[in-house]
Amino acid sequence: MGHDKILSDVVWVIRKFRPDVIITRFPTTGEGGHGHHTASAILAGEAFDAAADPTKFPEQLKQGVTVWQAKRLLWNTFNFGGTNTQSDDQLKLDCGDYNPVLGKSYGEIAAASRSQHKSQGFGVAAQRGSVIEYFKTIKGDAPQRELTDGVNTGWDRLLFGGQLLSRPIHEDNAENLADSIFKTFNIEHPEKSISSLVRLYNKIGSVDNVYWKEQN
Repeated sequence: MGHDKILSDVVWVIRKFRPDVIITRFPTTGEGGHGHHTASAILAGEAFDAAADPTKFPEQLKQGVTVWQAKRLLWNTFNFGGTNTQSDDQLKLDCGDYNPVLGKSYGEIAAASRSQHKSQGFGVAAQRGSVIEYFKTIKGDAPQRELTDGVNTGWDRLLFGGQLLSRPIHEDNAENLADSIFKTFNIEHPEKSISSLVRLYNKIGSVDNVYWKEQN
């Protein structure tokens, strides 16, 4: 009872946010703890398919979203409390990198997020250093090196809708403009980048793809 209502909520989020990669924290088989954890994993798998199916919750398509097929669904496996769901054939990534722009490691950011779970009295110490996480492919293409393998994460996604395309590279495309700005930026004379930034801004402004314009 209520299954379809909850599933429709998950499908709505996927269609609105358009993720390329979806990651669940818990498995569908119960090792993740209580039933809410398990249900979240089950719903993620169902919504992965339903979000791309125009016959599922078609009323949503009249409210400004479109069908969306994520590239892959992964489970972030764990070794905790005597239960080890990790294995060497799973994708392994070091998630402990330091982000110089934010001035924090991702472990510190995660700890701050975890410590906001106040209703259950959670809180963890901030950490820096290597943190190896394991990912098992549940649906879609299995990644070989990165979570976003096969996904166009470049600026040209803004213009070409997110697919990896074989096409001539034009000097004035969004990706080349952005790369040029990064490479030639002078911290002592940031004003030298203004003309290129204006060109990039105008190019983005001319794009009809409203969703990717807003994301960028």
